[in-house]
Amino acid sequence: MSSESTITTRCYKIAQRLTALGIAIVPTYPGDHRAKFLDWQNQATTRMSKVDEWMNTGYPLDTDDPPRIVTPEHNWVCVAKRDGTGCLDIDNLAKCLAMGMPALPEGCFTVDTPGGGLHVPFVHTLETAALNNKHDVYDQDDKENGELVFEFKGHNTPWCAPWQTRAKDGGYYKPR
Repeated sequence: MSSESTITTRCYKIAQRLTALGIAIVPTYPGDHRAKFLDWQNQATTRMSKVDEWMNTGYPLDTDDPPRIVTPEHNWVCVAKRDGTGCLDIDNLAKCLAMGMPALPEGCFTVDTPGGGLHVPFVHTLETAALNNKHDVYDQDDKENGELVFEFKGHNTPWCAPWQTRAKDGGYYKPR
């Protein structure tokens, strides 16, 4: 695929929107919603020149395989970066609010997840950058029997990008 034909694809346009928001991304297989490719934590980028490279010359897989071209059918995975954007992965908003989480600001960018939750990207502050890479919050603070209600994704933790569809169930990540 040439650069000229790449830039008109839905996949490329999604990458443009995400990187413009300062969200680091990596490709994943068509229909997948998890980071699968080699060294994805370090390959994640906000640079469209890297996306161009992946879509025209390929994404490195490992030392034995040639790079795999990212096609228009591939999905994107967002990757939290301490010096950039993280994600509030809210699985149960009502329980989070009941536990004392402040209401989300009006008009902030949110994504409805197929499971009924929300992905809320945020730009790190000094305070959030100092937190763990990932932190899970369970109902009743019970990791064994409690429902996972919230995940803080601070650094090198993935979440499925908006505008993507999961192959396993047709679930769509719909931005508001």
